[in-house]
Amino acid sequence: MATPVEIASDVIAGGSALAGLVLVYIGGVAASYASFPPANQPDVRCQYLVKIWFAFVGALLAIISVGLAIVAKWYGIEQLASISIVILLITLAWSVVILFLSAREVA
Repeated sequence: MATPVEIASDVIAGGSALAGLVLVYIGGVAASYASFPPANQPDVRCQYLVKIWFAFVGALLAIISVGLAIVAKWYGIEQLASISIVILLITLAWSVVILFLSAREVA
């Protein structure tokens, strides 16, 4: 069985990819908001702010997991690697919620 420090490399790769995907989502939300005429933007601003901040937290969690995994790998700290894995799992769940909310909005 692999140790958490050995898995840290996977956390670095997966967390980076996940942060990138969430950033693409944020860009899509920002572009969608900008597509509204300026006169209508105040009406939908609150709805889009919630989406952006929710996604921002997801991206931040992914970046934190990557940073912790790098430090854990560098110094060989198994507890820190385990924490980075847990944070990445939380981020994956967070991303599923983002996807669900997006799909529900379209459907």
